[in-house]
Parts: sequence; C-alpha cells; structure tokens
Amino acid sequence: MPVGVDRRKGWWGVRYLGSVCDQAGFRFDPTPSDGDVYSLDGQIFMTTTLSVFVQVKCTSRPITRARSYRIRPGWRRNWERLDLPGYFVVVSVPPDTTDWMEHSSKPWTTVLKSAAFWTRIDPLPPDRKSITVKASDRLTVDTLDLWSADLRARAAAYGFGGGTA
Repeated sequence: MPVGVDRRKGWWGVRYLGSVCDQAGFRFDPTPSDGDVYSLDGQIFMTTTLSVFVQVKCTSRPITRARSYRIRPGWRRNWERLDLPGYFVVVSVPPDTTDWMEHSSKPWTTVLKSAAFWTRIDPLPPDRKSITVKASDRLTVDTLDLWSADLRARAAAYGFGGGTA
C-alpha cells in the first residue's frame, strides 16, 4: 500500500536535491528516511572532507514570491551547532502526485516537474523567529558551485583543510 502524500513529498524533496547534486558532481548523503533528528536532511560533500548541511522541506504550493517558515526550537538548537555552512531548501511540486513527473514516449525524456529554492541557515540571529526563502533564489547546479566557494572560504577562516573535489 502506498504511503501518504506528505511522506512522499518529504522523500521527493530530498531525492530532488540529490538529483541536482548528482548533476553537479557533488556527493549527497541523505539522512535515513524519517531520521532527521538533527533537523538536517543530509549533507553535500563539496570536497573529500568538507560538507555543507541541508534541511529540506517540500510543498505543493508554488514558490512565486518570498515565503517564510517558522523556525522550530529544535531546528534552532541544531542549526546553532553548525561550524560550517547550512542551508534550508524548499522543493515545490504540483499538488497532484501524478503530475510530479512526465514520462515522455521520446527516448531519454522524463521531466521532473519540481523546483527548489534556498536560503542560508547560519549564522542565525537569536531573535529570528522565521526563515525566508525567496523565489529569486532558485537552487541549480550553479547554486552548488556558490555553496562550495562559500564552504571553502569559511573552512579557510577556521583553518580546516579542504581536501579535493
């Protein structure tokens, strides 16, 4: 028996992010299903030794403007422990699960009907109650290159080694 839509959306969001990482050539290690006890759904290895952490949410509402999400106390506690960059990603899918993918009769053609948007979750000011994702901050392969550069700069400031890509 299939699981509910909310659980499928959770899985879809994490796997969609993984697909973007695959396309960009970065290794994505997701937290096991329903195991994001640290308020993080996975990490993206930008080098052999350094990674960024990611919290993923999935919604069936299109992201056409800035959208805010209330920061839960558990999220805050875990995010404040991050030494290296962390990001909040929202994946948007159509409301009907049958519309999430289009399977074309053409070879090599399957279209994922999703989009992802992001914002940085650190540093997190202590008085901030919500986090905002802007429609202009679309997650693409280029975003991961930006995150990688950000990670390397932050790691160098802390004196961490960078490993190789």
